[in-house]
Amino acid sequence: MPNMTGTQLAAEIHAVKPEIPVVLMTGKTDLLKESELTSIGKPFRVIELATKMSEAL
Repeated sequence: MPNMTGTQLAAEIHAVKPEIPVVLMTGKTDLLKESELTSIGKPFRVIELATKMSEAL
């Protein structure tokens, strides 16, 4: 995304509708530690993605 980061997009979404679940996916694992949002690092297995989605919902 050229104009904002995923965490910025998640903040914008939550500002409008805080009940919408967001799962961030990134290859930059250092960013995952800084975020309070549900996130998953690449590469991941399908079961890991399913678990993270369940956590977010």
